[in-house]
Amino acid sequence: MALKPNEIRMVAGDTLPALRGTLTEDDGSPVDLTGAAVTLHINYGTPLVKTASIIDAAAGRWQVDWQPTDLVAGKWTYEIQIDDGFGGVRTWNRESATDKPLTLVVDAEVA
Repeated sequence: MALKPNEIRMVAGDTLPALRGTLTEDDGSPVDLTGAAVTLHINYGTPLVKTASIIDAAAGRWQVDWQPTDLVAGKWTYEIQIDDGFGGVRTWNRESATDKPLTLVVDAEVA
């Protein structure tokens, strides 16, 4: 089944590929992540919170590296959150073109 624009697919237990993204404003310009902290929140029963590496702050680019136990089989909503370092928090939890929740589809391992 084809993925929807708001979905990404991974396999439980995998550590590659890293999840990479670019945060942008409504007008398409990048969000400057200089001095900010970026976290990924996956809505498991007990949410998983992963700290992202900032790849290019001025371009809004970040990356989350996986550990073998991070990806759990199922279909999960997720969000990306930035803390600007001054007490401000901003969250991206929907795909911009469809306004549907960001969804992580994790397939079970075959063997």
